[in-house]
Amino acid sequence: MVAVNQSTGATEWLYTPPIVSNLVLSDRQVLALQSGGDLIAVDVSSGTSAGEASFSVVAGTRLSMDYAHCIAMSSDRVFVYFGDSAQMIVLECMGMD
Repeated sequence: MVAVNQSTGATEWLYTPPIVSNLVLSDRQVLALQSGGDLIAVDVSSGTSAGEASFSVVAGTRLSMDYAHCIAMSSDRVFVYFGDSAQMIVLECMGMD
């Protein structure tokens, strides 16, 4: 994940763990699903971790890139879809915006 300055084109920050889903942008955070199965929140201004939600994944395995893994957000919910297991998990947002 790379944040680029819109005016200068310079890289503002880089978040390097592998991302396997789309990105969802809120006012202050970017949400993404990492290859290990964790939903992460990254602070938009600094690129630092703002939190994560871990899901029960077999230790040492990664999400399959052969399937789509998607995130969506409404005003008070985050929807996480794991394509390899065809499961959707819905989380209530608390203090994200």
